[in-house]
Amino acid sequence: MGINIELCQLIIAVVIIIYVCASNMKLKQIIIALAILWIPFCPVKASVPEGRPGVEYNIDAGFVPGENLVRGVERAVWRNGTDYPAAEIKMHLYMNAYRSNYTVFSRQARFEEMIGERASGSFGGTDILSLRVNGGADITKKISIYETVMTVPLAKPVKPGGAVTLMIEFETRIPSDAFRSGRAGDYYVFQGWYPKFGVFEGGAWNCRQFHPYTEFYADFADYDVRLKAPAHYILGGTGVKERSSLDGGASAEWRFRAQWVTDFAWTASPDFIVVKDRYKGVEIELLLQPFHRGAKEKYLKALKAAMESLGGMLGDYPYPKITLLDPYPGTGTDSMEYPMFITGGTSFFDYAVMGGTLSPEGVTAHEFAHQYFYGMLASDETAEAWLDEGFTTYAETMLMDEQGLRYRFDSPRFNLGRSLDLYAFTPSVISDNFLGFLDAFAVGGSFPAVSWRRISYVMAERRDPVANDGTRTYDYAAYGANSYSYPLLIFRTLGNVYGQNRLHAALREYVREWSFRHPKTGDAIRSISKSIGSDSERFLRQLLFTAGDVDYAVTDIRSAAETPASLNEKGKTEAKKTSASVKPLFRSVVTIERMGEVVLPVEIEVCFERGKPWRSKWDAMNRAAGTTATFGEWDDFKDMNGRQVMLREGVDGKWLKIYFLDSAKVVKGQVDPGYKLEVDRNLINNSYALSPDRKLQRGFVARCFNLLYKSFLTLSLLN
Repeated sequence: MGINIELCQLIIAVVIIIYVCASNMKLKQIIIALAILWIPFCPVKASVPEGRPGVEYNIDAGFVPGENLVRGVERAVWRNGTDYPAAEIKMHLYMNAYRSNYTVFSRQARFEEMIGERASGSFGGTDILSLRVNGGADITKKISIYETVMTVPLAKPVKPGGAVTLMIEFETRIPSDAFRSGRAGDYYVFQGWYPKFGVFEGGAWNCRQFHPYTEFYADFADYDVRLKAPAHYILGGTGVKERSSLDGGASAEWRFRAQWVTDFAWTASPDFIVVKDRYKGVEIELLLQPFHRGAKEKYLKALKAAMESLGGMLGDYPYPKITLLDPYPGTGTDSMEYPMFITGGTSFFDYAVMGGTLSPEGVTAHEFAHQYFYGMLASDETAEAWLDEGFTTYAETMLMDEQGLRYRFDSPRFNLGRSLDLYAFTPSVISDNFLGFLDAFAVGGSFPAVSWRRISYVMAERRDPVANDGTRTYDYAAYGANSYSYPLLIFRTLGNVYGQNRLHAALREYVREWSFRHPKTGDAIRSISKSIGSDSERFLRQLLFTAGDVDYAVTDIRSAAETPASLNEKGKTEAKKTSASVKPLFRSVVTIERMGEVVLPVEIEVCFERGKPWRSKWDAMNRAAGTTATFGEWDDFKDMNGRQVMLREGVDGKWLKIYFLDSAKVVKGQVDPGYKLEVDRNLINNSYALSPDRKLQRGFVARCFNLLYKSFLTLSLLN
């Protein structure tokens, strides 16, 4: 658990007092050294930058529930903070993705079988009614709109340091079921509902078409939004809000204000149960569906745990308020992050029947963690989604592990992957999907948060590089593996290899260094490797920029007794007559192969029928880099860690054979015995035993029956 700001400040104050009171210079030097060592473990006090950002939005809009419409006037100011002139303005019209079944968004979603064909009457979109630049004449007829991108021509380029003001009248109709936005009855969520600036960088606009599973990229902005709605509606969203009555109480105006955020999203319903709370100086507002009353405490507990833990790990949440929405089921508005506003997700089945699926806890932890990587760092999610989703998923699973929150879908008594010596089971006859599902349980005891994330990585048909454009991934499964699951396993591997405290100190420094600056993959690598160690940069670049897998395997073990022998003074084998006083020798060979393309150092453990295991490390990375391979001669057995050993290694680092001459027989070999390399795609081939572990086999069968039994109970409850 992270150290909170108050405790850190108290300790620093005590250290200062002791330093001032100390008279011995050596003691003062010791105090200074301890203080320096303490600094990395102190949380960063996050705060919104002073001054104004480069973008401002003032929006005055009216919400018409009966027509599913928002009509508004937007004053949008953009300042050119680059070294290049801007000859035009590009803006997002996200809601146009739902204008027909033939937009880029809809075509891709249907080809990927993410959605079906949208029925008539369920479409949405944004219409531009008028647009003026710097108070000039209406130029609506001169603008061009291609689906979700609007281009506004300018009479004069905006020079570096200059600014432009747009006055836009618009009308947005929300579709019945969309990704992220949606409605059901009187319930609404609005995202991408207003014209929004792209990002001008390097002399060009980054303003892409909206795709189904990539998300957003935007400059930081100040928002002042006034929404007029029927008086019985309750509104919530980004920012701090105020409500005032209008029209003799028939309607109300809700004013939302937020500084240094990248978007404004909101929700409306007359049925919300409003729960207010405070934690660590932050106002909490939970908007709960009336049929989810029982989830109230789980939501609040999860949110506060996230604020506490991530505050210690990454720095305190910098905004004055967080709104948590319990979304209406089936509207596609769950599990989303917006600045100062997150959507959860639960059901009666989750919190009342099973009680252990952790649906509200897991999604709440994940979406709040987004407030750091999506909200404060604000990287380009369309081009480098892992910079948000990957960091966020790691923070979520770390938080859940820290809180002892585990999915109780399975018994904790049998841990499949820790010692899977099912030699007699012939795993090749098991279907890949079933094997992948079982493999997902390999890291952890019962069912920790990391396990179900591992499922998508193991079972993805193929994987692209992590640092890959989100619009160019193989399919949705590959996108999930690249953006969420694999980066999570990369971070866990970093923590295992370099130490979790060093990793968390590196993440704190990354957040401190790059908050409100839009970091890219190279920035993240340099920041983290600077904190952890320069050798980690090579590690990260392999894992992020290649599509190859990490997969080390013990592929063969052979062990046989030979005629009793001894070694003469020249080290050559010389046969002797059999004698009861001479122990028999076993010649054994363990074959280890690098099945994947990625090369990392890996630990090795070889177990004998008696005596201590033999342990070593194979740095195949050096072989792959072109250094000379180890290739021992047959009379070149040397004492290594208490055993007579000879190594023979492939010149390309693809295989290693370990030969033993020992009085004990080799019975098992294992790579990565401590399961540090959680990025290993196939943990099942990490070990090889000459004979099966009967106890383990019985447990394996029991686990399978347990899974079937739990599945039967679940289906019975659903039916």
